[in-house]
Amino acid sequence: MISLAFLGTLPSLGSIELVEVINASNSVVDITNKSIKIFGGTSGTCTTGTSTCDSCATAAGLTACNPKMISSSTVMTVRFRVTSDLTQTGTVRVYEAGGNEVSISNASTGVTKGDTASFDVTWGTLCSHMQQAASDCSVSESETFTVGIDVDANGLADVESGQISFQVYKAGDTVTTCNDAGNTEGVCAFSANPGDGKVVIEDILTEGSFPTTSGLTFTHIRVYFKEGGFPSSPNDLFEDLGISQDSEGFFLSDKSVDGLTNNTPYFFRTASIDQAGNIGYFLHDNVISTACGASPTAADDLNCPYIATPAEVFGLLDEDLNCFIATAAFGSLWNSKVADLRRFRDHFLKPNLLRKKFVDWYYTYGPAWAKAIADNEAVRALVRVGLFPFWLFAKLAIDYGLLAAFVISFL
Repeated sequence: MISLAFLGTLPSLGSIELVEVINASNSVVDITNKSIKIFGGTSGTCTTGTSTCDSCATAAGLTACNPKMISSSTVMTVRFRVTSDLTQTGTVRVYEAGGNEVSISNASTGVTKGDTASFDVTWGTLCSHMQQAASDCSVSESETFTVGIDVDANGLADVESGQISFQVYKAGDTVTTCNDAGNTEGVCAFSANPGDGKVVIEDILTEGSFPTTSGLTFTHIRVYFKEGGFPSSPNDLFEDLGISQDSEGFFLSDKSVDGLTNNTPYFFRTASIDQAGNIGYFLHDNVISTACGASPTAADDLNCPYIATPAEVFGLLDEDLNCFIATAAFGSLWNSKVADLRRFRDHFLKPNLLRKKFVDWYYTYGPAWAKAIADNEAVRALVRVGLFPFWLFAKLAIDYGLLAAFVISFL
C-alpha cells in the first residue's frame, strides 16, 4: 500500500514538456514551479502484470485502495517533448543521482530539439536505484534522477534534459483517533449537518500534517454515505469534496453531499485521496463509537455527528435561496438585514452537537411557520419588527465582536 511520485523539473531555459504517461496513477504539470509530477499508487491488492489495475474493485472492509494501482512489475511509458537548445541528435538515457545508468527500454533515438521522445521503465527498476534498493517499492524514500540525451553513443548523457525526483509513499488504512501525535494522516472527526436534499460536512478535524504528507498532497476528502448503517467498503456510494489551500490553511471548495432524499437518515464516513489516487485513511469504527456509542442507529441522529437526516429547510439556517426571513419577512434575499443575519449564522452559529440538535428541531417546525408567515402580510410586518433586535445584535456582533454585542445590548 504505497504511492510513488515521479517528478521532472524544468530548468529556466526549458528542457522537457510532458506529453503522455502510460501506466501511472496520475500526472500533474505545475507551470508555476516548472515541474512535472507523475504518480503511481499501490494501495490495495490486485493483479497488475505490466499494466495498472483497479484494487478498489475487489477491496473488502476499510482498506486503502487505488483505481489505477501499479506494482514493481508495472511498465511505465513516459513521453515528453525536448525543448532544450539541442542541435545534435542522440538517444534518451536515465541516470540515478550517483551517476549509474538506469535500465530503460524502448528509448527514443535520433532525438533533437522539438522532437517527442519516450522511454519505458518498470517502477521496480526505479525503486531499486534508490538508497534502500527496495525493488518491490516497499520503502518510503525519495531519489533524484537525470533524463539526458546521449549524442555520441558513448553511454553518457551529453545534454541534460531534466532532473527527476522519485518518491515512495506508504498510505494507511484507517484513522483511529484524533491527537495521536501525528502517527496517522487524514480526517479524524467531522460533523454532518442536514440541509434540503443534502448534508453539509463541517467541523473537520485532521491528523498529522494534513493536507500534505511526505511531499504529497491530499486532493479530496471522500465522503461515503449509506442508509441503514455506516459505509463499510470503498465501493459504497460517495461524494468527493475538493481540498483547497490558502495562507490560513485548507478548506473544502464544496462542503455539500447533494442528491439525498429528504426525511431519510444517512450514515457517513470519510476517507482521504492523495495525489497518487490512493483512497485511504478511512474513519475508523472506534472514532464513530466514541462519539455515538456502540452500534448507533438512525434514532441516534441528534446525538451522533456522523448521522444526519436531510429535510426541507426554511429560515435563518437555510443555506439555499428559500429563506423565509427573506421571502416572508423582508421580501428579498438581497436585503441587507438578511445578509447580516446570514453572516452572523456563518460566523457565530458554527456547527457543534448543540447546534445540530437545534437545527434538527428547527427543521421539524420551521416549514409550517414559514408558510404561515409568507401568506399573511400582517404577520410578515410583525416578524420584521420582531426580528429587528436580533438583526441589531447580529450586526453588532459582526462589526464589534460577540462580547461587545452582549455588553451593548444590556446597557
